[in-house]
Amino acid sequence: MLGTLKRPMISFLKNISKIKREQIYFLFLIIFIITYPITYNSNSQILIAMSIFFFIDTKANLKYKFGLVKRNKIVIVFILYFMIQLIGLTYTEDIKRGVNVITRLLPFLLLPTIIISEKISNNKLKLLLKIMTLWILLVMIYLCLYQIVIEERSLNTMVHFAFDKLGISQHYVSIILVLSIMFCVHEIFLKEKIFFNVIISVSLIFFLLLFSSRSSLVILLFSLVVFFLKEFKDKSISLKLTVITSVFAIVTLGFFSSSELQKKTNILLKSTDFDIEIIKTKNSITFAKNTIEQRVMINLASLNIIKENPFFGVGTGDYLNALQAEYVKLNFIAGIKERFNAHNQYFEDYIKVGILGFLSIIILMVIIVKESYKKKSYMFYCAFAIVFMCLFESFFARHHGTVFTAFFIPLFYKFENQMTFVEN
Repeated sequence: MLGTLKRPMISFLKNISKIKREQIYFLFLIIFIITYPITYNSNSQILIAMSIFFFIDTKANLKYKFGLVKRNKIVIVFILYFMIQLIGLTYTEDIKRGVNVITRLLPFLLLPTIIISEKISNNKLKLLLKIMTLWILLVMIYLCLYQIVIEERSLNTMVHFAFDKLGISQHYVSIILVLSIMFCVHEIFLKEKIFFNVIISVSLIFFLLLFSSRSSLVILLFSLVVFFLKEFKDKSISLKLTVITSVFAIVTLGFFSSSELQKKTNILLKSTDFDIEIIKTKNSITFAKNTIEQRVMINLASLNIIKENPFFGVGTGDYLNALQAEYVKLNFIAGIKERFNAHNQYFEDYIKVGILGFLSIIILMVIIVKESYKKKSYMFYCAFAIVFMCLFESFFARHHGTVFTAFFIPLFYKFENQMTFVEN
């Protein structure tokens, strides 16, 4: 029986080597990038296919790949994070939600292992970034045309329309837009199709402003400042200051050119109180829509749970129930009605698995920042975006957040380390 199964498998592996394994893997990566912003189901199916593909290899290659994985810090911290969340599943009461959380985190277990160990050239990885940039631009153009022509709606509602149409939050789309803009900026400085890349980057900035995400503008500003400081590291201090001031001015101009961003900011400035007791009272008697005050209330609830469960947390599947119970205690009307998550990944992990959960995410963030700091390139922009967004969002609460982190961090790590190897 084993012999009859072994012969077709060997034949299949030989056929794969004829087609070239790298080409098949590259095709998987392209489809994965294309499906990421538009369809959750297809993106998950491609992840499963990539995982199967990883194991369909010769014994020698599998041994080599697992050897790479065992020595790689990036892969290890992702697996560590996943395993600690798995520990929280052993004492959770809401098993169904706990299993859903673990399932959603499976990309942490699979993607870094696949990406770090599968062979692919930097030319193909760079081509993948080009495809990502052009694809997200096409998706944005499609959404705009559909909204204007078919739906006959204003572009001011682009954020809600994109979520309704694609099922993806503005935060994940915005970070893809920022990475694509930074890719164009890199290409412009390398004098690669300068006019083309200027047009593309300006178009992407326009769409980024349409999404009215203040956090994405902060990420873009940070990435641009890091890039220009790196490019002009041997230049005079006066030139560096001029460049940084110009970057601040351009991003600020973009901010003020967005009526939706101004509107949201003005509402926050006019309606935000700074007295915690007033905030608690206001949110206990009405459905307040001030997002800053909502986050204050959510953080209060989170901290109360952490104080009551400092060592082990409440369990991987019980965090939402614990938050809901705390909202009831605080009489936080918006929280009760909307069933808000922690809106802070660090607090959420502490609530779920206690001190181990908190340490696991801190270690994850420290390693990805440390490993990307020397190069200060795509991985560093990506690492900053994740660290920053986790302060204000439960970034791993959705498929798009876990996939973004588990895909782009190892991808850029591989790209930049292979580049260094070639340079040396």
